Amino acid sequence: MKSFLNKISQLSSVQHLLLFDLEGELLYSFPSVSSSNVSLQTADWQELIEDLGTPETADFAFENGRFCLFRLLIGTLLVG
Repeated sequence: MKSFLNKISQLSSVQHLLLFDLEGELLYSFPSVSSSNVSLQTADWQELIEDLGTPETADFAFENGRFCLFRLLIGTLLVG
C-alpha cells in the first residue's frame, strides 16, 4: 500500500495525500506533516467526514484547489 501511495504522491497534480485508518489516526501523509500539526489536521478532517455521514466519496472544491475523498476498507484516503 505504501508503494502505491508513494506513486500517487509523485503525480504532478497531487499536492496532498492523507490516509486515515478507521479510527481517524493518520497512517500516511504527503508531504509529511510535522508532529505538531498532525493532531489538528486529523481532528479537522475526521470531524468533517463524520459530519457528512462518512460518505463513500466526496469532492471538496476550494478557490486554490480541491480534495477528493475515498472511503476504503482500511480507512479514508484524501487526495488534494
